Amino acid sequence: MRGRAIDKQLKTCVCGALLAGLSVSDVARKYNLPKSTVCRFRASLGSELEQVGTDMRRDMEQLLLSHTEENLQALSKMAQHAHDRGWLMKQNAVGVAKFYGVVATYTLRLLESVSLADDSVRQSSAE
Repeated sequence: MRGRAIDKQLKTCVCGALLAGLSVSDVARKYNLPKSTVCRFRASLGSELEQVGTDMRRDMEQLLLSHTEENLQALSKMAQHAHDRGWLMKQNAVGVAKFYGVVATYTLRLLESVSLADDSVRQSSAE
């Protein structure tokens, strides 16, 4: 026994949702379809779906790099204040300690991120 017929408009919506990055389960739930039907539609997209994933990863990597660069520039400007004796003398000890803690914490987190990224690249190239 076959299920209901799927019209072109519904198939287009389902494929669009898959291309937008929704999971098979989410699409099936949203459009009240069996997962197997959504999987069939996903398979029909083939390399198009793979290309969208590649494009999304590339865009996300670019966004993360841009955001990281902006944060590094901001941290650098913040650190420059610590060298300004006039500014430093206007601060209380607690404020200076918090300031130093924030800059040090973010610097360590960045170094950890670089280390994790290096490990990931080495692991990928070893496979």
